[in-house]
Amino acid sequence: MLAVGRIEEVRSNEIKNHTQRVAIISTMIAKKYGLDEEQVHLIELAATLHDIGKIGISDFILNKTGPLTDEEYDLMKTHSTVGEEILNHANRGVLQTAGRSAQEHNEKYDGSGDPRVIKGDEISMYARIVAIVYVLDALFSTRVYKDVWPMENVKILLEEQRGKHFDPEVVDAFFECIEKLIIANNELTDSEE
Repeated sequence: MLAVGRIEEVRSNEIKNHTQRVAIISTMIAKKYGLDEEQVHLIELAATLHDIGKIGISDFILNKTGPLTDEEYDLMKTHSTVGEEILNHANRGVLQTAGRSAQEHNEKYDGSGDPRVIKGDEISMYARIVAIVYVLDALFSTRVYKDVWPMENVKILLEEQRGKHFDPEVVDAFFECIEKLIIANNELTDSEE
């Protein structure tokens, strides 16, 4: 699954090892969140496909060196729906979970996200975990439009977004394993970042 999930990394100039980081860190948070061994294994596999829908986004948008226009940003947001469409006919539980995570990882706990504008427990628990890791990975990585965020700023953002963007229990799980997450992130960060 990791190999399939890395498809979008091949096309992007910026997100090397993103898929692996999201899978590993989602797994660590899932354990602290209290998921059982089978559910933890499921999120480890499913998280690798959260961005599979980016194969439907043009290289121009994926590799743009400046800020996206509103129209480009709207196109980029469609990767959630494209990912779900790719995976929605699967009979295997892991692919069904991956499909929901692909579609729902940009939802927000308070219902202000997209594409379905669902909230709280309507969002799959797997997607609620992937959502926080997805944002964390972006903050801990260099992008053409921003530098790596300091940990203190990340902590402040998580507290501010607790119950808004992020499930409060997932935020708590993050803080319970923060040292291990930092180590894992640093080990998986590309040398050029």
